[in-house]
Order: sequence, then C-alpha cells, then structure tokens
Amino acid sequence: MKIFWIFQKLLSRSPFKLVKAKFKFSARTTKSKNILSVYKTNELLINSNYKILPGNEFRRILKVNDSVLNPRTGIIWIEDKLLLESTLWSYEDLFKFEPKPIFPKRINDIFYSLPDNGFFHFLIEDLPRYIQAKKYGDKHKTLIGNDSKYIKDAMNLLSPNSVELHKYPVKLKSLFISEKIKGTLFSLYDLNILHDAFREFRKLNQNLKIFISRKEDKGLKFKSRGLFRKNEIEAIVKGLGFNLVYLEDLSLTQQIDLCSKASLISGFHGAGLANIVWANSGTKVVEITGSRVTSHFEHLSKICGHEFHRFSIESDLLYLQKLLS
Repeated sequence: MKIFWIFQKLLSRSPFKLVKAKFKFSARTTKSKNILSVYKTNELLINSNYKILPGNEFRRILKVNDSVLNPRTGIIWIEDKLLLESTLWSYEDLFKFEPKPIFPKRINDIFYSLPDNGFFHFLIEDLPRYIQAKKYGDKHKTLIGNDSKYIKDAMNLLSPNSVELHKYPVKLKSLFISEKIKGTLFSLYDLNILHDAFREFRKLNQNLKIFISRKEDKGLKFKSRGLFRKNEIEAIVKGLGFNLVYLEDLSLTQQIDLCSKASLISGFHGAGLANIVWANSGTKVVEITGSRVTSHFEHLSKICGHEFHRFSIESDLLYLQKLLS
C-alpha cells in the first residue's frame, strides 16, 4: 500500500494524471444516497446563495457512507469523486498533489477523522470540526493519519483508547464529518467550541507578556517570516519583560495554559501564533513578518476580539519597541 500510494502521489505531479479535474462532488449542490445530514449547526453561513440545495444555509454534520479517506489530509472520495466539503483547499490545487486512491485498504467500521495538515490548520480548521462531529455518536473511533505530538496530545484528552492510525488511504463503512465551507475558515462558533472543550486548561487574566519565537534558522521560511533579525528582536522583548517561548517544545495543554494567561502576545509569523485563540478577549497581538503577509492572524484576532497589529521586519525596531511597551 505504501509503495503504491507514493507512486500515485508522484504520478499526480506528472503530466500523466490518474484523475481528471472534473471528478469532484459537492454535497451542498447535489444529493447522494451515501451522504446523510444528521445535524445542522446554529451557525448561518455567510456565503449561502441560490445555487445550494434548500436547507443548506447552515454548516452540517454529515454521515458519509462507503467513502475513501486520506487520513493525513482528511480529504474524502465518494462515488469516485472528491468531496469538496472535506477540504478548504481549492480543487485546482488538490489536483496537483491529491490523487484518487485506487486500492485503499478496506475497514468495516465507523469513524471520526482528525487529519494533520500542519499545526495552524489542525487548531483552526480541523480540531473544532472534529469536536463538533464527535458529539454525534460518541462511541465511534477516531482515525488519524499522523502521530505528531499535538495530534497525540489532543487524542489523549478527547478520545483516549479509541484511536486508529492509518497513514495511507482507507475505504470506510461510515465517517462523521463537519462540513468545510470556503469563506468560513474560523468563526466565533469554532472559537466557542475550542473554549468549551479545553476550558479547564485556560487560566485567564494573569497579565503575562509572551513572545513566540522559532528555532528555525535557515531556509525560505526563515527570511519570509522576518527571522533574519531574530537576535535583535529577542533582545528587545527580553528587555521589555516578555516570556520568550518556543511552543514546539510544549504540549498542547501547556500551550493553552500559557497563552490563555497573556494580555500581550507577539511573535514571528507562523503556526504558533494560532494560539492567540486561547487568550482572553482584548489581548494585544503583534505579528512580526517579512515578505509573507497574510490575513490569517488578523482574522483570528477579529473573531477573538483582540487588538491586532502587524510589524514589518523592514521597519524601524524603535516602532516595534513602542508597540510592545
């Protein structure tokens, strides 16, 4: 299975693809006998329009039968078509690296899925939806595609002794998922799901100042995130009384505990900054970045009610010092 799946992945990057781009399916526009809506959330989707099926204006929990799942990415194939509601990636991008599995291993069981698309996507995109889907039939197992530290931490808390690891595509009897809809990467609804699930680890209003650094010291990410001034900036924040932290050294619950205590969180652009979701509303957030400018942390700050600032690494460090004082 491993060798064949690697071959498929390599082939998907070549001019000779196994799947044509037209092979996609949306459960919001087309009915399927293999997809059952078991619950509709109270969250009204902002991008509903006349093209969707009636009653689809809310995010839904779906029971997907007789499907093929890539446990690593969470992407689902049903009726030989990629299910668009299983991913927030564009189909055009997926076509470049996500082939339709040809010989998946069959598992006759019912699951939830917690994929691993990197820590940011895990915390913001996948974890809230996993928790939401798991409310409907809590006795089923969770299928994971990677045993990274944060995935194992989450499973130890949310689904102990009920996890199966499969690194390659599998064909499942049934799978419960919470829909992924473009335009709703992270909402107040998702924030409340996280806070409710991990409320015992949040220690609010302790007025800490936290600076999230990175151990990375080379490569493109190093430059694009502004880390070429890492030593200068770390010296500034230490002088201002910040707790300088490397979150990759901490467990998930330690990250929640630490970041929930903060009244000011700053750091280099990167997945660690997603932990601002644990902080109390009104926390000051200062993102430091170079050429890599996205709206991710600005959006998260808006949902959380934080005060957001972005500092360009090309700017005068005196301005950063002022922002952090």
